[in-house]
Amino acid sequence: MQGLNRLLIRKRTTLLLLGIFCIIGILIGRLFYIQGIKSGFYQKLAEDQRLRDIRVEPMRGTIFDRNMNTLAFSFDTESIYAIPHQVKNPKDDAKIIAEKLKLPVNEIYNRLLKKTSFVWLKMKPLPEEVQSIMEARIYGVEVAQKAQRFYLRGSLAAHLLGISGIDNQGLEGIEKYYDQYLRGIPGSEQAEYDSKGNHIPLGERRFIQAQNGASLVLTIDQVVQ
Repeated sequence: MQGLNRLLIRKRTTLLLLGIFCIIGILIGRLFYIQGIKSGFYQKLAEDQRLRDIRVEPMRGTIFDRNMNTLAFSFDTESIYAIPHQVKNPKDDAKIIAEKLKLPVNEIYNRLLKKTSFVWLKMKPLPEEVQSIMEARIYGVEVAQKAQRFYLRGSLAAHLLGISGIDNQGLEGIEKYYDQYLRGIPGSEQAEYDSKGNHIPLGERRFIQAQNGASLVLTIDQVVQ
């Protein structure tokens, strides 16, 4: 009887040890998989959560008449944007943003759900709206400088100059025809943030300078036109 009990105890001990070794083996295998095979993936995932990469728009080239009088130029204004995958609570954050920017909640919510790396929330907001958004410190929502196009002579030669869109692209007329020269080459800025979405002043920072567009001199004379 005692021999039978010892045999059962030995079997149970063996099974227990085998179970422990199996668990240890699984954990070691999982650790190797994460730190070895998938290390690049998880490193990139951590960087995406820690670093924010935003597009830096170039300044669109100035258009002059034959006497170097300015007809069209660009200047920087503040705009508000979001990085959808970094917004932690789209539903609640959309309500806060909509209230501060005086925009429909559904419109903001739908933008925050987009499967893109970057979305504009409001162009040319009021100074108090910019201040309110900055004070709210909503993770994934930031304020950036964005170039706006201005036609100094109003309707003068409007049919010839055409117009440019909010994304710095030429849509009509000369703005469209010479778009590849006027629009320039975008850059990028990457800054480091903590887990609460606060910018780390001395953290990692990368910057690729945008190349502004070339200026264009026309053969027309603003006085004659």
